[in-house]
Amino acid sequence: MPYTVEVFNQVEVEEFITGWILRLTFPEGTFKFYAHSQGEDDIVIYIGHGTVTMKMKQAVREWATKRGIKQVNWGREKKINKAAKVQ
Repeated sequence: MPYTVEVFNQVEVEEFITGWILRLTFPEGTFKFYAHSQGEDDIVIYIGHGTVTMKMKQAVREWATKRGIKQVNWGREKKINKAAKVQ
């Protein structure tokens, strides 16, 4: 599970990041979804509707890289059936 650690006034504060709500905005419209952490540096996205374009996937990979996420898993079925390594 991704997390951050900061010190405020000599007190260490750990923030555990269990999930994000993301809204992708692009010329054709918007796409909103929930991504939850799985393990230390992976996230899972379940896409129940809509079409995900390559441009959207690239944006999610860049977002994930910035947060130290190494793998994004997603799927349209009951099971997560796709994965993308983030470099």
